[in-house]
Amino acid sequence: MPEIDSLERLLKLKTDSARVNMMLLIGKQYQPYDARIAEEFFQKSLKISDSLKYTEGKAQALKMLADLKIGTSEYTLGYSYATQAMELYKSLGDVEGVASCFLSFSFINNRIANYPAALEQASNALILFRQANSLDGMAQAYNNLGNIYDNMGNYQQSLHYYQKTLEIHSSANNKSGLARVYINLSIIYNKTNKQDEAEDLLNKAIEIGKETNDNRLLAVAYGNVGLMHDNAGDYKKALEYYTMSLELKTEMGDRHSIMISEINIANTYLKLNQLAQALDHINTAIKIGNELGAKRELIDAFDIQSQIYEKKSDYSNAYIALTKKIALNDSIFGTEQLKHLANVDRKNEINQLESENQILRQQSIIDQLKLENNRFIRYYLLIGLSFAIVLIGLLIYQSGERRKSARRLDEVNKQLLKTNKQLKRSESDLAESNRAKDKFFSIISHDLRNPLASMVSFVRIMKRDYATLEQHERDALIEEFEKIVNRTGNLLENLLMWSRSQTGRLNITPERFNAHSILAENAEFHETLLRTKKIRIGISAENEAAEVFADKNMINTVVRNLLSNSIKFTPAGGKIDLGFNLSGKNCVFFVKDSGIGIEPDKIPNLFSLGEVYVRTGTANEKGSGLGLVLCKEFVEKNHGEIWLESKPGEGTTFYFSVPLFS
Repeated sequence: MPEIDSLERLLKLKTDSARVNMMLLIGKQYQPYDARIAEEFFQKSLKISDSLKYTEGKAQALKMLADLKIGTSEYTLGYSYATQAMELYKSLGDVEGVASCFLSFSFINNRIANYPAALEQASNALILFRQANSLDGMAQAYNNLGNIYDNMGNYQQSLHYYQKTLEIHSSANNKSGLARVYINLSIIYNKTNKQDEAEDLLNKAIEIGKETNDNRLLAVAYGNVGLMHDNAGDYKKALEYYTMSLELKTEMGDRHSIMISEINIANTYLKLNQLAQALDHINTAIKIGNELGAKRELIDAFDIQSQIYEKKSDYSNAYIALTKKIALNDSIFGTEQLKHLANVDRKNEINQLESENQILRQQSIIDQLKLENNRFIRYYLLIGLSFAIVLIGLLIYQSGERRKSARRLDEVNKQLLKTNKQLKRSESDLAESNRAKDKFFSIISHDLRNPLASMVSFVRIMKRDYATLEQHERDALIEEFEKIVNRTGNLLENLLMWSRSQTGRLNITPERFNAHSILAENAEFHETLLRTKKIRIGISAENEAAEVFADKNMINTVVRNLLSNSIKFTPAGGKIDLGFNLSGKNCVFFVKDSGIGIEPDKIPNLFSLGEVYVRTGTANEKGSGLGLVLCKEFVEKNHGEIWLESKPGEGTTFYFSVPLFS
């Protein structure tokens, strides 16, 4: 590298503080290619600065060491170096230096999912960079704010800050900065289904990365290209780009980025049903995530691990992984955390408005001083005439300023009212989410614990009294044990399906299939239960050849749950009718029983998890109330509707529609 060689030749000619500055410059040149050599130069410059009592050089060396350690995911060391650097910058009165340290703190907290702290520190950095008139610093702060809001799922706010970053880098023609913001914008566009715009920006970023030989930039860009191929279903191409990205990240030693690549690769292998490879990569990601404390990425990692174990039929480990994911999700996005985050967000918005208003006031003062100077000159030349002009000008100026102040105050008040409404709406949404979460854990802790306890009791009885029991007593125990196992299995399946649906990990795969066959399959599946309760079942179809277009697994789950409910609430000797009618472009399925019916005041809450209506069946069968919630969600995901008709003591008919195949 000729640039570094020439700098090292110049270094031999430098002494004292000039030598420190040159060593820092050389270390910065080495940083993208060889972190070890870069650290050696930074440490030497730190030592020399300390011996010379060169505070500015020491502060810069500590800050560069902090950035180096953050880049290799050594967050504790990075935080320590940045803290020492900040103290020195404060003693020097270096506002821009203090702002850069706030930015380092914000970057670390963003990576470990401490979003309230990250948001506050990035906002402080932006305010200080504004005071220092540092456009490059402001661009970095805007970019970091965009990253934080992206991780929080607020894509609109994220896009707002990335656009500000883009404006600054475009005006300065900063290619490296432009490439990074292109990648960040492409991530948002990909998440909001704007694939063409995302692909165009990624190609521009890769072109700049190759031109500037920036491996860190290329690693991130390749990873996002892989993600686009993954979303498009081209898994082979996705793995090719993920591997290219992982190799570059491994060379740089950025463990946080390595973890993200491992998660992406594991997810692709899962989609390919190559479970061994998927498990190997996800375990590597989880190991790194635990060491770094990267909570946000660990949520995705445990979700993928749960799906892998579920496909391997290892439900115990699937449940453990899912529990870890839920615990992490609550620690980041729990009610109290989100309230705190909303308060920080509102406080930062107000701080930003006040900072911008202060700049406007300062500019107004400067303009006013210029105007006063011109008036003095005119007053000196033409005393009488100037005096009259000044009086008139002052009156006009003051009137205009009052109007401007009134408008600014009105705008601030409107913004505060808007923020207050958003907070109230967020509080309502959070309360509803919390009620649903409480019910979900109630199902897990109560409805899952009780059958498990019953199973343990049955096993103990069989173990203790097996030899003394009559054959018919043994058969009765085994039959009851089988019912509990089947009921518990259905509950677990519904819980896993609902959880995957809520986290967006349940893929919808619509296909063409026969409407009559799915009813017949479910009738056959429940044959034992029907025979046990002596319930007659009939299937009627307007057109047995009719075909629908929907996710077959989801519709099968809907029919299974509705039929299971009908059996549960139909007395012995009753009757159940299955069937469907054709209505325009839809196929309307129905499940009709001669059961105990539902009271009218209970019907509005049947499909809501927060207000689940649960009761025992005609043979004391237990239920969780989750089945109907799952039915509603699956039907709506397949562009259909679900409703019912019921009379207490006469029976209930559930209807749901799905599109016909055309």
